[in-house]
Amino acid sequence: PAKLHNRFLSFSAAAHTIPVYGCLHGSECGANRAYNWVYNDFTCCDVLLGYGPAGRKLAETARSNFFGELNNSFNYVESSCENVQAVRDLQKNKTVKASLKFQEAKVLYVASRVRGVDCINPAIVFSPSVNISFVREILDQFENVDVKTHPKGDMINYGVEDSRIKTGDLKDLLSTYDAVMVDNVATTAFAIMAASELPII
Repeated sequence: PAKLHNRFLSFSAAAHTIPVYGCLHGSECGANRAYNWVYNDFTCCDVLLGYGPAGRKLAETARSNFFGELNNSFNYVESSCENVQAVRDLQKNKTVKASLKFQEAKVLYVASRVRGVDCINPAIVFSPSVNISFVREILDQFENVDVKTHPKGDMINYGVEDSRIKTGDLKDLLSTYDAVMVDNVATTAFAIMAASELPII
């Protein structure tokens, strides 16, 4: 639903009384209040497939704020999130090192997606070049920090050896780290990190 043409299609269908089914991108529903996601997800669907009980109230509030008196009721279908549950399962037998010093911890920096001149982040305030420079500085200062690249982003030269650049499934990587760093909370990745119960910076 975040794509502009998808929003046009859903509004057009609603105008012609064609039922619109909304399926959230991931498990953001109830995990954050980033308004650039909220209105895209909740504006005009008749049925919304979401994650968790908090999603219904969040959707009702967003739609009421957006439509006001014109707001119509919708059917919210609460679903479990297999990806988040898988993270919890992986963490069951892991001991969280709550008192570990940062310099002694194994830390994973989960980078935002950078594609061309586009950089996803909540307030759309970082340019891609600033974001990349920031991550490079973190990696340069702390040798115990690795970086997880976005699967749909460009290949970025962060100026570190290949062994510190991580790819693959985030939930599997998290089980091998003591803490995570992130610069964006409006993503499915953040919900997965939160489910891991690892310290988040």
